[in-house]
Amino acid sequence: MADVVLVEPTPIDPPVKFTYRAYAPLTLLTIAAPLVKEGYSVKIVDQRINSDWVQELLGSISDETLCVGVTSMTGRQLIHALKASAVVKQNTDIPVVWGGIHASLLPEQTMADQNIDFVVQGEGEQTFLELLHTLEEKKGNYDIDGLWYKQNGAIKTNPQRKFLDLNTLPRIPFELVNIKDYDLDDALPIFTSRGCAHRCGFCYNLRYCDRRWRAMNPARVIEDLKFYVSKYKPDKIIFRDDNFFQNLKRAHQICEGIINEGLRFRWRASCRIDYIKQMTERDFQVVNDSGFEDFGFGMESGSQRVLDIMKKDITIEETMQATDKLRRLGFIYSGSFVGGYPGETEEDLDETIDFITTLFRRDPSFAFVTFIYVPYPGTDAHDDLLKYGFQFPEKIEEWANFHFAYDTALPGVGKKHSFYSIKTPWLADSHKETLHNMDLLCQVAGRPLFRSSSILKGLMAFPYNLLIHFARYRWAHKMFGFVPELPLIDLVRKAGLSVYRLIFGRFPKR
Repeated sequence: MADVVLVEPTPIDPPVKFTYRAYAPLTLLTIAAPLVKEGYSVKIVDQRINSDWVQELLGSISDETLCVGVTSMTGRQLIHALKASAVVKQNTDIPVVWGGIHASLLPEQTMADQNIDFVVQGEGEQTFLELLHTLEEKKGNYDIDGLWYKQNGAIKTNPQRKFLDLNTLPRIPFELVNIKDYDLDDALPIFTSRGCAHRCGFCYNLRYCDRRWRAMNPARVIEDLKFYVSKYKPDKIIFRDDNFFQNLKRAHQICEGIINEGLRFRWRASCRIDYIKQMTERDFQVVNDSGFEDFGFGMESGSQRVLDIMKKDITIEETMQATDKLRRLGFIYSGSFVGGYPGETEEDLDETIDFITTLFRRDPSFAFVTFIYVPYPGTDAHDDLLKYGFQFPEKIEEWANFHFAYDTALPGVGKKHSFYSIKTPWLADSHKETLHNMDLLCQVAGRPLFRSSSILKGLMAFPYNLLIHFARYRWAHKMFGFVPELPLIDLVRKAGLSVYRLIFGRFPKR
């Protein structure tokens, strides 16, 4: 029983594959932090890890429960988020509150669902807390910044809430979840900043965060890290910031703080590739000494024309220079790419395929992932598609197929239940089929090679790495189509992990 029940929707029927479970429900834990601080009891129901989530959800509700909160992301998660809302309303008279990116960008459409009573728009910590006070006092006064509500069947809204000072937020209460469900001792996710100041046309940050980047100061970050390391003893910390390296001086100070405090963990965070040219060798030294693991960049396209259409504000030359620099300094890096962006031609896509080939031939440790462009709400490109006659969903459930077809962590989605299944008038059928085949082959060719200085571990990983090399040969020669390597690599991976555990008594660290 709890004062507040928070639901993390699943994108596919639970339980979800192990690789996905490493991601704790960070959004809900962040929302829960100020509630816990004020003495509310909070229960988190994570559909991803429990096939009996309905029973868990209803069993957590009592006469004292003030509301059920549901977070939302565009895509398959919406199906199960709606199911959770319906379960609550069909069995109780408890209010259902939605928050998260999707509901925040489309609040009126979200409120149109009969099972949703409130929408918390934008950053929800303070808005949700004030709503709880109102529900607890039973005053029915919903004059709360950032809140959408219903009154006599009509949808009402209040002014948007101003951005929060992140330094005032409580620490994330990971004790609300079972550490073993998420392997938080192996990979602990936290955030130290929000938003991004850049203008990429495919990114929700343009409207959700108004192109503003806000951050905790380095001293606060170090104090939090000391607390998390002392309490949870993680081997790795993943900074879930939209753009951790936005302020290089701040990033440098955080790295120095980690070193000076003697904190021992591996870590990773997002970075734009054009920042690499601004970083000095001293910057790279402190990043390396602080336990940084590898860089992941949004490279997006191998066509400069498409990069310009995207408003990415980087050049192919900058990417090549940055990867040369990282290779020289001994850093591992990966890249993500978006195909099918409005205005991209099949020739542009061909340039991207060749560019990726160049990168992994120059550096075999380079890993990559490709995605088909999905016009999420709140992006500039979302608006641009109107001129192509693209029909955007009018109901919340119709956004469910705005999802990637392939994800190594979500094998149950597939082409039929993804954005590939939607009519996309800006893409020719041949263009779309190439994107589909790229996406499929990338599930093997884009994987990172297993590296080890141990001869035994290297021999154990040989079949796995061989399949990746073969898939990359196919990629380089554009031999797309059926990918027999995909089920084989999963089989080899499982076998290798079993043998590894048998020999070493544990699974290898991610």
